[in-house]
Amino acid sequence: MGTGATIQNGFGEVIFDSIVPQNAGGGGGGAAAISVTVTAEEEAPYGLPWIVTAFAACAYPLAGQEVIRVSTPFDSTDPKPIWAECPAGKVATGGGAGMVNDPAGAGNSIIDDMFPNNVGAGIAPTQTIGLAFVEDPFFGSWELLMYALCADA
Repeated sequence: MGTGATIQNGFGEVIFDSIVPQNAGGGGGGAAAISVTVTAEEEAPYGLPWIVTAFAACAYPLAGQEVIRVSTPFDSTDPKPIWAECPAGKVATGGGAGMVNDPAGAGNSIIDDMFPNNVGAGIAPTQTIGLAFVEDPFFGSWELLMYALCADA
């Protein structure tokens, strides 16, 4: 139903690359999520040990559960806004995001935002909205992946 993650002892030097809900199809594909995979990396060489912890919010299956996956183009555009939208009649119970970088982009593009729409409106969310940008200039390609965990309303 939901995902989350923490970085311990990173102190701003370690960034998330992905918080991705997984299903039997590897994410996306209309099936319910069964786990979450989280990856992070050092933005620059960092000498202290750090730990990443992934969280999956689980419950008995809800009717119509599925993972929706969308992606931006794999190019050098900066910033990259995107949203994953649930099909009509469904609500978003959670979401996720991921980055795909060519080798020059590792640690240079970051996920800045990942949040549900309708926050504070008293309306059930139907999308996961995200934004990523290049922190340190590089001349490579990258993409942002966005996930919505959806179930029947």
